[in-house]
Amino acid sequence: MDKIQISKGKLNDDEIEKIIANIRVIKNNLNEVAALNKNQLASISQDSETAKYTRTMMVYSRKISRKTRVMISSLDKPLSQNLRNAPLSSSKKVKGKKLQQILKEKEKDDNLKKELTALEKAAGRVNASSKWLYVVSK
Repeated sequence: MDKIQISKGKLNDDEIEKIIANIRVIKNNLNEVAALNKNQLASISQDSETAKYTRTMMVYSRKISRKTRVMISSLDKPLSQNLRNAPLSSSKKVKGKKLQQILKEKEKDDNLKKELTALEKAAGRVNASSKWLYVVSK
């Protein structure tokens, strides 16, 4: 996540694919944590040490949600000017990106945004289940 913020979205295809793969792994791990939290809900007793665990999980999930929202907002770029100025295809050499290249980049950005949105939802699930665990453990 920090790499995207540092490079300001100027990543090549391989880097985007690696980031998407990492996001999927993190999302799956967060979904597993949320499921474990739900399973532990019935077996938690009051005044247990799980309050520290749940507070840590809430902080972690909020941090992930905050970073993903920042990344999603940084991926929202207006394409209208780029599309208007893009050459279609011609025999002349023209400066700037071609329309097909712009559309490919837009598609990759959309895929990344979709994965980031799924990651944010998973972090929200962890936050919600951790809140319930925290309430029960108090």
